[in-house]
Amino acid sequence: MKCRYCGNNLGLEDEFCPHCGKANDKVQKYVNEIKNYREEYEETKEEVVKKKNKISSRSARIVVIAVMVLCVIVMLFITMNYSDIDARWERKEKRIEQEVEKNKNEIDSNLRKMEEQRDYLAMLYYMENYRLRSNADYSEYSRVFTAVIHYGVIHSDIINLVSGFKGYSMDPKDTKGWCDDIAIYISDWNRYVGNETNDSSMYAGEHAAFVKDIKKDIQDMVQVYFELTNDQATDMWNMERSEIAKMLYDQCADLYPED
Repeated sequence: MKCRYCGNNLGLEDEFCPHCGKANDKVQKYVNEIKNYREEYEETKEEVVKKKNKISSRSARIVVIAVMVLCVIVMLFITMNYSDIDARWERKEKRIEQEVEKNKNEIDSNLRKMEEQRDYLAMLYYMENYRLRSNADYSEYSRVFTAVIHYGVIHSDIINLVSGFKGYSMDPKDTKGWCDDIAIYISDWNRYVGNETNDSSMYAGEHAAFVKDIKKDIQDMVQVYFELTNDQATDMWNMERSEIAKMLYDQCADLYPED
């Protein structure tokens, strides 16, 4: 820009010419334009910042919502797959089934050994642990497994009578209750385990010998604890459930006068 009076150069913001001292009548126009430009720039800058913040805030909300939705989905998946009792039970049973299949030779050998040694309680826990009673591969042991279940229950009931143990239920059995329970398994023996007259491969060979022995051991166990006569102990297998229960309770009622 040049001074219109002396022709010397002027700065864009010089209000007066540094050479002739005359007023620069164009400076105000320039200052006003610069001011307008700066105001427009600041307004534009402020709008850009607001939009950016708005977009960032919206993006942040979207991210938060997405994370929350993902958490809910994960929680639902975990709940459905790990908190559901039935699903957990099925997975556990499947693992046991796979374990049995993987170690079948060893399990077969252990079963034969426990059967030969007449280790009734060990076989009971082994059978329950591997769910062998419901495994079709061990159907030949059906009678054996049922017999050890009867033995285990009667043995446990007598232990409860001896120790005065009340159990964990909200309505624990009293002395008569334990006697009733023993009577159930004695009276159900012929129905669920069978007897020596059955004509089936399941009732033959070592299995039949095992069942015969465990029945005799149950009879001896009941006879000794309840102080039964030989005739009472022998006849109890053919008595009605109520008769067995009454006989057993009469034999031990004096030991528990509180009943």
